[in-house]
Amino acid sequence: MRGLLIKDIQLMFQRRRTTGVLLIVCGFICFTMEITFVLPYMMFLGSLLATSTLNYDDADNSYTYLLTFPVTRKQCAIEKYILAFGSGFAGLIVALIILFIANLTKMNEFTSVELIESITIGLPLLFIYPTLMIPIHFKFGGEKSRLVIFVVVGIIAIVGFLQNKFCPGIFDNLVETINANPSLIILVITAVSIIAIIISILLSIRILQKKEF
Repeated sequence: MRGLLIKDIQLMFQRRRTTGVLLIVCGFICFTMEITFVLPYMMFLGSLLATSTLNYDDADNSYTYLLTFPVTRKQCAIEKYILAFGSGFAGLIVALIILFIANLTKMNEFTSVELIESITIGLPLLFIYPTLMIPIHFKFGGEKSRLVIFVVVGIIAIVGFLQNKFCPGIFDNLVETINANPSLIILVITAVSIIAIIISILLSIRILQKKEF
């Protein structure tokens, strides 16, 4: 497992120019934009960079080589989730360090309430993308998985449009419910996220075990 993580981390940092540009962008937005955007964005970006290693694996036919070592397909699947979530939290830590420097220098001030709200918004983004993307990529490959994600996002957008047109007040009721029971809502979101992650991991393991390389 550790060897797989080292391999993927090295893949992520092979593109030094891309990594350098992203760090510059991170510094810029941390000093100029609201914390409620910065933290969720950096957490999502971290998980996005990690899942990009799936494309490298496809391009190099990595699993054909890796599975000749004492590594199981289950470990290969689980490692991608550890990498994605770990990278997302690494993005959070980097952003927090820069944001605290910006706050101390009075260049981008924020309150503790805004900090908590931003992390609360960012965590679902951190978990949703890898939870959806990893099993879809294992099943359909790089090109088809992007098409599947596009279709899913399109369906969500259509549902949102129809809801706004025919049931415009439903989200107002939802916001009122959240404001009335914030602790309960957080608990429900946490429970649903954990269940979704477990289902996603089991699906990825099952897909990889049946896949031929």
